Amino acid sequence: MPDAPVVADQVSVDWDTEFHDAVAEAPLALEAELHRFSLPLHHAHNLKVGEVLPLPGCTVSSVKLRGLDGQVVRQAKLGQSGGKRAIRIEAAPLPEMCDLEPKTGTAHLAEPAPTLLQKDALAKGGVTQVTED
Repeated sequence: MPDAPVVADQVSVDWDTEFHDAVAEAPLALEAELHRFSLPLHHAHNLKVGEVLPLPGCTVSSVKLRGLDGQVVRQAKLGQSGGKRAIRIEAAPLPEMCDLEPKTGTAHLAEPAPTLLQKDALAKGGVTQVTED
């Protein structure tokens, strides 16, 4: 008579949690960057101990944490902790607002019709622009 098949105990595995836990423990390399600048090769070759390189526009809040791919991961502030240099993670900056360039071939909005005040000013003195408060 053949042996009965061995059935493994059914173990409930939460794969999402297992995967998250494994990935969360993976090593990550970050670089704390205070400032980037270009320098001619001959100048870099001739740098001497004690020479000062200016960092224009650089402040203690200018630190960027970058991943190895060069992408900024977080903004940080330079400081110290326990007598050693450290960085404090800052809140993400708000995105900058900017005007969008109109796409070629799209309809443009017409100038608004002049107001009665503007029409009156044009008729009386030939003023081309009137501002209203």
